[in-house]
Amino acid sequence: MTAALAATFAAFQLAEFGLGGGADKALSVASRRCDFDRRQGVALFEGAVRVDYGADCTMCADRLFVFFDGTNDVDRIDAEGSVTVTNGARVGSCASAAFARRSGMVEMRGREGSGPARLSEPGASEVSGRRIRFWLEAGQVEIDGAEILVNKGGRSVKDL
Repeated sequence: MTAALAATFAAFQLAEFGLGGGADKALSVASRRCDFDRRQGVALFEGAVRVDYGADCTMCADRLFVFFDGTNDVDRIDAEGSVTVTNGARVGSCASAAFARRSGMVEMRGREGSGPARLSEPGASEVSGRRIRFWLEAGQVEIDGAEILVNKGGRSVKDL
């Protein structure tokens, strides 16, 4: 990727890029390094990447790509490497994740060798699977290859 901008520390406010989800949903990205290619419409963030979306959603990863639709609109965000996602009390972990701006959907993916994607809520159930999709506003969750652990002494639903 040809970089139009490289920095040893990057903090990038994306609220003005039309992220959607209401005026109170500011989005910011912080990392150790940022490369931005305006012609390709993509920004690459590397090293201790943290995304804050609104008041209660955070995504952390080793590497993050922000794809722009047109000049200033964020289309999607792709995260790779030791990804964690928090949304209120929910906590997720996975090998890679994507955030689709228009739908407000986060897709977490597991990877062979690094385990499945996991999503849990303190004191409640934990779900894991190859792919977990959840919608930030609706609270809906879809899981492929699902295993659900309920708060019953750490046993699987299969054991009940």
